[in-house]
Amino acid sequence: MFRKIVPGLLSLVIITACTDQNYDQPVPVNEVPDKVIQAAQQALPGITITEAELENPEVYDLEGTLDGIEYEIDVSINGVVLDIEKESVEELEEVETEF
Repeated sequence: MFRKIVPGLLSLVIITACTDQNYDQPVPVNEVPDKVIQAAQQALPGITITEAELENPEVYDLEGTLDGIEYEIDVSINGVVLDIEKESVEELEEVETEF
């Protein structure tokens, strides 16, 4: 019986360790794959990528600025732009008045 339980427990530990990732954690921009950065820059020519995080195993969440406006861009690891969000004027005004 012991010989059947140990391999089963070992498999469970290995699967748990492999799936226990810390997503939504910052990633240095210079470690983001080139095709992800290039996709964002093609979608918004001239954007400067300032922050990045791995949202899940398949998607990077990039933040950047273009002409003084902040954007958030979701890009798949295959270089497909999934979503672009533009910082609203109201949000910018809120931040300015908090100081």
